[in-house]
Formats: sequence, C-alpha cells, structure tokens
Amino acid sequence: MDPRSRLLARIAGVAAAAHALAFLALHFLEPELRVSSSIISDYGATDSAWLATLAFLLFGAVWAALAFALSGSVASSRALSAARGLFLLAAVSIFATAVFPEHADPRTGSLFSTVQNILTRPGLFLGILLTSLGLRSEPRWREVGLVLVLISTACIIVLLATVGLLLEAGLGGYGQRLIFVLVYLWVFLLTRPMMGVWPSLG
Repeated sequence: MDPRSRLLARIAGVAAAAHALAFLALHFLEPELRVSSSIISDYGATDSAWLATLAFLLFGAVWAALAFALSGSVASSRALSAARGLFLLAAVSIFATAVFPEHADPRTGSLFSTVQNILTRPGLFLGILLTSLGLRSEPRWREVGLVLVLISTACIIVLLATVGLLLEAGLGGYGQRLIFVLVYLWVFLLTRPMMGVWPSLG
C-alpha cells in the first residue's frame, strides 16, 4: 500500500473520530436543542458555534483525505474516479458550510442550502456507493467491499426516509444522527485495510 495513501487514510479516520466526538460534545454543551428535531447546523446558532464549525471542518477533511487516499491505494476505475470527484465537491461544500452555517439548513430553502445539500447529500452518498461498488469488483477488497455496499445502501435509504418523512415530522435529527453512525462505520471499515490494519490487503 502506498505510504501516502496510508497517511491520508489515517487522517480520514482520525478526522471522522474527531467529528464524532465534537458532535457528541455539542449535545452536552447545548442540551436545550432537541435530539429529535435538531440537526448539526442548528448548533451554529448557539454559544458552541465554534465547535460546530470545527465539526464541519473535520467532516470535510474526511472526504478530502479519502479522495486522495483512494487514488493511490486502489486501481483506477470509472466508478472510483467519479467517487473521488464527488468526495472533493462534497468536501468543498462542507467547508463552505463551516464558513456560512446559518445558510446551510435545508429547511430554509435558500439557494446556498439547495446547492450545498445536493453536493453533500446525494453527491456524497452517491460517491460512497460508487466507491463501495468499485472496491467490490477488486478481489482483495471483495469481502470488505460487500459490507461497504450494504452500509452505503442503508445510508441512502435512511437519507431518503429523513428527507421524505422525518424532516416533515420534526424527527430529522434522528435521521441525521443515524446517517452519521452509518457513515462513521463505513469510513472505519474503508480506512482499516488502507492503513494496513485488519483485514490486511498487503
């Protein structure tokens, strides 16, 4: 495995773990926000906005690092090339959200939130699915790839349920948090082999 890719995979894994901790900390720092209905951008309007900004930056770093890590760790394919492009677009969009968190709320219907949510939601999760399918076709990634495909499919199902049902019912917070859990698991399973940790890919 390319040493540069291992380093980038470590950066992605650490950034994902740090994002999870930052998001978890926001729940304790701002307990007045209801878990059922609040989404991460809501924390940008609180006294803990600095931590919400940091969380966005960390989440963007995950996808920027993965985009470059994949280019040196697996054989190129159309699916993986498209996924890397989608990850980079998502990273830029997420970084923009860190700068303008008040405009990123999908419930506002603003042009910024519409573009940001297209890149960060369908774009990002399409990238996750394409990566999973691309890796699934490689013999040394076959077992891990199958699990990644299942998780990415679950992410898309939960995303559709959140956008189509939960947000309107005031339960979008639950949907977003479940998506984050699935994404953390996906990143963990993807980066372990890239870092040379079980299962080893050589």
